[in-house]
Amino acid sequence: MTDDVISVCPGDCNGRGACVAGSCVCEVKYSGGNCTDYNLGYNVGFGAIFYILSAVSFLQLILCIRSEFCKLKRPSVAKACRPTVQKMLYVCMIIACGSRGLYHSGYLPGTLAPNLITPNLFSVYYPMIISGFSILICFWAETFHVAGLRFDKPRFLNKSHKGFIMINSFIYVVLLVQVITIETTDLKTQNIFSGIFASLMFLVLVFFLIYGVELYYKLRGAFITAQSASVDCTQATLSRVGLVSQALFQLLTSLYLMGEVMGNVWKDSIPVASRNILEILFRVFEVGVALWFPCCLWNWESPHQLWVLNPKKLLRFHRSADSETKSLLSSGSPTTSYESIEPAKDEATIEYDCWVCYDTTRTDAGPMIFPCKCKGDVAAVHHECLRRWLLESTSSESRDPPRCKVCDEEYILTEGRTWLPNGLTVRYWSVTIVILSVMVASPTGAYMVCFMPLSTACKVLIVGMSVIMEYLCLRLLGFNIVSVYRRARITALTIIGRKPEERTASPEPSEQGPNLPVMST
Repeated sequence: MTDDVISVCPGDCNGRGACVAGSCVCEVKYSGGNCTDYNLGYNVGFGAIFYILSAVSFLQLILCIRSEFCKLKRPSVAKACRPTVQKMLYVCMIIACGSRGLYHSGYLPGTLAPNLITPNLFSVYYPMIISGFSILICFWAETFHVAGLRFDKPRFLNKSHKGFIMINSFIYVVLLVQVITIETTDLKTQNIFSGIFASLMFLVLVFFLIYGVELYYKLRGAFITAQSASVDCTQATLSRVGLVSQALFQLLTSLYLMGEVMGNVWKDSIPVASRNILEILFRVFEVGVALWFPCCLWNWESPHQLWVLNPKKLLRFHRSADSETKSLLSSGSPTTSYESIEPAKDEATIEYDCWVCYDTTRTDAGPMIFPCKCKGDVAAVHHECLRRWLLESTSSESRDPPRCKVCDEEYILTEGRTWLPNGLTVRYWSVTIVILSVMVASPTGAYMVCFMPLSTACKVLIVGMSVIMEYLCLRLLGFNIVSVYRRARITALTIIGRKPEERTASPEPSEQGPNLPVMST
């Protein structure tokens, strides 16, 4: 029986398919009776798609440069070609899609031998995609952390350019090592470098979700600077759909790429037809990742109209803005002191108690300040007591700046340097450890299931559930990190006390006092 199969399928289909009922069922990349040829339709189809995406990005880049050239008072090609976030994203997509198009072209008849060019061309796509995401993440990080940024003019990275250079230096050093290794040695290292790029894509996805959720879901960041702004539901919906779709494509691409690294473990247990479906889906995910950029950057003439480059696009500003809020927001350099109490003449004999600790003898809680317009028993508070109260009472889902619970007056704040460990508590440590444990256990369990004598459908179902679990854990981890960062940001705040003349008359608080949390001393 075995001899008959071998005689019908010589060479075991060259290791590119499976012998079924006396004939070869080839993998989607290959064709022919013995799977010796490359699949012309597969390579032409996907190669053409990537070439089109590269051409579209190139056209957008040219139109973007032309638009900036026409807007200059003194037209200059050098100034019109200066690097901006938008242009760099176009360049990354041109190279990424162009290299993937060349990769598929390498398998067409009449081209160079595929084994000479395709291994390195296959990997060029991923560093360029990661570079594009790193630019976008650094830009969003500046938007979130740095106040006063302008979005009406195209610009490149400002505060985060050093981090961007360091990240991309590492990426391209890895790519260079891969090229040298493949060209100079006979070692089979393709899977090792693919695993590195898959891990980097997964790491980039984490930060993409952290800042994307912070800016476009929770609408928090340096761009929210006025209470007179309301959310533009249309823009918010578009941005959130775009964020989720790209995160999904990137997650699936990185997971499948990691699956390709371990292909010798699971591929032989899955029928060729199923492997072909997964291969096609993988290429579709890659197309989706690249297609997202030219779609989101469609407006080359007015980049400030794009939600991805201007988070302010999500807000609608009204003219009826509170004048006092404007004056606070337009204040100059931050105050370096706490503006501790300077009693007026008629208040010199009044002794105030801290409404948090009620201890007037404390020296470890900072100066006593008037943070708002309240009077009476809740007028004064130790600086450190108030900051601790804000840390315990501010909801992780609150989008409003800290304000008094009694008179509803917004506190005047200056923000220092944020140190992430300051926001960690036992609860957050525990949640993070549990999430990371599940993220490690889920793929490990799915990997072990692949070796069990189960049906293919059952294995695919378990692997799919593992992928969903990874996505949910990644989402929870992102929210957890954002909450920790928010707590750390509060610990870096300095609350500026108001002088007596700044405290205008306000309604006396009720006898019950503000709704304060119970705190241990």
